Amino acid sequence: MFTFALLCIVLILGTPLLWITYRRPRRDAWFWVLVIAPPLLLSPLFVLPARDPVTLIFLLPFYVCLPVSLVFFVIRIIQVIIRLARKEPATAVAGVALKLIRPGLVILIFIASSISQRMSLASADQYTIATAHNIQAQCDKNGKCPTLIDGWKSAPDILSHKLYSTSRVRRLGIEYQIDYDVAPDDRSFSVTIIHGFNMGVSIKGGPGKTLKAFRYNEESMHEIPLGKSS
Repeated sequence: MFTFALLCIVLILGTPLLWITYRRPRRDAWFWVLVIAPPLLLSPLFVLPARDPVTLIFLLPFYVCLPVSLVFFVIRIIQVIIRLARKEPATAVAGVALKLIRPGLVILIFIASSISQRMSLASADQYTIATAHNIQAQCDKNGKCPTLIDGWKSAPDILSHKLYSTSRVRRLGIEYQIDYDVAPDDRSFSVTIIHGFNMGVSIKGGPGKTLKAFRYNEESMHEIPLGKSS
């Protein structure tokens, strides 16, 4: 729903570019399809994890579109300014302005999708932090951490075959996996949200302990302030 709303905003923001071409000879439907449809092919950016290297490889052609569109957008803006300075006919100005639509939509979609991805990640991280606080409260109350989380799925660890709890949360169209694991003595736990392939944030705690958050990737893990995981 949020993705659809953002796409609507992108189209609404592109409307002024269509309006300034009102004196331009009427174009057929296929012309407008070729102008508007290609930028809309970027819509997967709204629902794919931004920090997943596999996703980045898949979306590499899309990211190439951005600098190309920026260059063409600047060139067309300069051309419009020059034609206006020369006081050329409105149809001539509109003809150049018409060419702003496609790169303009590409830029708007990239901006909107970037904002959507950051909001999605921040929301998922906050959910994980709240979950860790709830589990920490149970650990402090009972003197030990829960073995599994009620309502979450149980899955065996690949190496130890020990059961752990896993769940999925969807925020603004993007789905994240969250895993819960507890030490054999039930004296410590970790709640991990996976941001992408071999990368994410793990929050660790236990009875009488202070929650700590760690950002990890394929090469390292380092502590970060709790609440600023995104």
